[in-house]
Amino acid sequence: MFARLVSLFVIATALTGCGDGGVGDTPVDRCVPAGACDEHMFKAGISAEQGDAARGAAIYAKDCTRCHGETGKGLAEARRIDMTSPAWQASLRDGTIVKTVRAGRTPMPAFTFSDQELKDLLAHIRQLEVTPPSTPSPKSY
Repeated sequence: MFARLVSLFVIATALTGCGDGGVGDTPVDRCVPAGACDEHMFKAGISAEQGDAARGAAIYAKDCTRCHGETGKGLAEARRIDMTSPAWQASLRDGTIVKTVRAGRTPMPAFTFSDQELKDLLAHIRQLEVTPPSTPSPKSY
């Protein structure tokens, strides 16, 4: 039983620490199991916490609004990707967003922002999240 728990912990750690093998949110010292990460993960990650949302808003306004809309709710050209959705925000690590911005994807072109511009853009994107409505408490009768 103990061995099974340890195995599950190792697997969970590997999945959390290595993600999809892209640029991570934070640097890692090693990967478990060995070989599960690529070289990019050993470099300092690019994260929203390192950026300035106000500077990122200017980048977003210039390069992103034509498809993602001023509020981040998305337009038809962006397949209605709603960056204000808590589910969307939770589903993507900062590193995954960076990879997508740098590489592009249909129909989004690749962008060549500096690391600092990416940090600022991420900071702006992360503040787009709309808090989900609170669940009303059950009525007492």
